[in-house]
Amino acid sequence: MTGREIRSTGHISQRSTKLAGEAADKAGLTWGDVADMPGREACGLLFPAQGEARDAS
Repeated sequence: MTGREIRSTGHISQRSTKLAGEAADKAGLTWGDVADMPGREACGLLFPAQGEARDAS
């Protein structure tokens, strides 16, 4: 799925799509790996440091 296609599915900014794509590349994940996951779980894989910060508060 392209960034444009992802942005067209909801209210997602170009910057957010870019950051998520870069995080997915770094983690070795594809859209198919996270497509059926709940958003919170997918975000935890893409941005683990943010999940740790949420858990600490």
